[in-house]
Amino acid sequence: MEKIILERLTYYLNSNDLLSIEQYGFKRGHSTADQILYFGQRVRDSQNLRPSHHTVAVFLDLSKAFDRVWRNKLIIKLFNTFGIKYRALSWIFDFLKDREIRVRFRERETLYLIPLGSAKVSRKAQS
Repeated sequence: MEKIILERLTYYLNSNDLLSIEQYGFKRGHSTADQILYFGQRVRDSQNLRPSHHTVAVFLDLSKAFDRVWRNKLIIKLFNTFGIKYRALSWIFDFLKDREIRVRFRERETLYLIPLGSAKVSRKAQS
């Protein structure tokens, strides 16, 4: 089910030009190397327009960014900015809240809860 929603959401965002051309993460056919080449070209272009001996860049590691997303704000943005509504929006909201991970190893199962808006995973008491 998740894969179907991802494919439909990706199609919707791409066909309505809702993603920035600078968006490289989580896009099929794009990689970190593409982003580096794009950045290098932008630096060269700016040097050609206004030659200087200075280039300033800031790089941020956002590898854990989604774990810390305010999920309610994400839902609001999906509705207001991207026009996602009705069942699709409801399904995405339900998908993001109160997530659980079950790990089974050698006949033992452990349940972990991922609270809404939290990067922390807590172990649920076994009953």
